[in-house]
Amino acid sequence: KFSGSVDSSGSIGRFRTNAAYDLGMAQVEFHSTNDYDRTSAKADLSEVGVTIPLGAITVGAGYSTNGDVSGTALGATYALSKSTSVNASTVNYGLKADGTQGNAAARAGTYSRVKIVKTF
Repeated sequence: KFSGSVDSSGSIGRFRTNAAYDLGMAQVEFHSTNDYDRTSAKADLSEVGVTIPLGAITVGAGYSTNGDVSGTALGATYALSKSTSVNASTVNYGLKADGTQGNAAARAGTYSRVKIVKTF
């Protein structure tokens, strides 16, 4: 599965690319967004991830870069029933070696959460 799009409004432009491939035992995904202000600024977001179903448990891992920040994520979801699951995830944001812009230092750190999800 592959998709791409180009958006443009005023002085802002955006190019998005998404690709996913199901390997049978795992699904691999790639997302890329390139935003640019035609006057000066540019921002790039790239993400790659893998999801592996293991019966009632699905595990996943990902890596992302966005401007001056990069991060890794790990997560697992356990299906309690057809409509209820428990999800645990942790994300670690860190500065890139050359990251000095914005408030990246304020975003650096490790964040974890556990949630119960109910679908209707």
